[in-house]
Amino acid sequence: MSLDLDRAAQVAAGLAVNLTLLVTPGPDAAQFGRVLSFAHALAEAAPSRLCSAVAEAADPDGASLGLVREGLAEGLAERLADGRVNIRFRALPEGLEFGVFLAALECLGQAAPAEPLELAAAVSVECMTLPACTHCAPVAEALCRLAARCPQLSVAVVDLQQAPQYVQRYALTNTPTLVANGRTNLHGRREADLAAEIAALASGEHERAALALRLEAGEAAAVAEACLKEGRLPEGLCRLVLAEGFATRLGVMVALQQVAAASPTLAAQAVSQLAPLLRDPDPRNRGDAAYLLGELGCPEALPHLQPLLSDHHAEVVSATQDAIATLMARLQTGR
Repeated sequence: MSLDLDRAAQVAAGLAVNLTLLVTPGPDAAQFGRVLSFAHALAEAAPSRLCSAVAEAADPDGASLGLVREGLAEGLAERLADGRVNIRFRALPEGLEFGVFLAALECLGQAAPAEPLELAAAVSVECMTLPACTHCAPVAEALCRLAARCPQLSVAVVDLQQAPQYVQRYALTNTPTLVANGRTNLHGRREADLAAEIAALASGEHERAALALRLEAGEAAAVAEACLKEGRLPEGLCRLVLAEGFATRLGVMVALQQVAAASPTLAAQAVSQLAPLLRDPDPRNRGDAAYLLGELGCPEALPHLQPLLSDHHAEVVSATQDAIATLMARLQTGR
């Protein structure tokens, strides 16, 4: 490890900003000890730019070594809990992964990114690798460069030899495998492609496009089942009622009706997401949104529907009247 430590210390000495090496404990004491020893040794070898700290909360998936910009020792446990550790490595970065660690140190320690990346929402990406995989290191490095450009992006490089539970968790068959927010596979390999894919995911476009394909293929029931299982409505699902394709529009209506029938909580979420669509410039879209709000059976939709009774298009008014009548009937019957 001494040669590796020397190389890392040389990189750290040239950093423009300070970094904290955040060690998170895991259930394996020996593994945690190795990570902690490396972090302390590296911080001692480059004290002008690095310091080490230990997170208060342990991680059941194992010890990890995190890199946090600006050496913010205070509140690091909270930063980890919030997913705001910029880059972390599951256990020690070994083999080709050590080169990724050095690249992560270097790019995260820059004064300011030349091309900052802004995301509409925070995204976390797990990059599953093997120490001897020649394809893994370039992809992991690309993700680390993106994390250095974007404070809303957190990246975890997972060594499958040291964290084999991920193989079963994500049904892995090859490396590298990239999973965003614990559920979405990323397919890009170059930095530019990954940046576009992550930005689309953060804005909801990535998930919305995948949902549209499923609904068009007649998988409305499967989409509804997934919503109920996850206890959430995917970003952009409700907006697919405005899709150009009839099959997609019909599919989202069927899926949302099934969700509403099984979960009043998700039905109320759907109402809040559909309500803005009642102001869409296209009367067809306003009418379909009104119809769907009636079918969901949530009385919370009534105040949103009332203004459309004065709409300039007869079709919209008719759809709104039907929706209100449906909701009132359900209120009276208590169904």
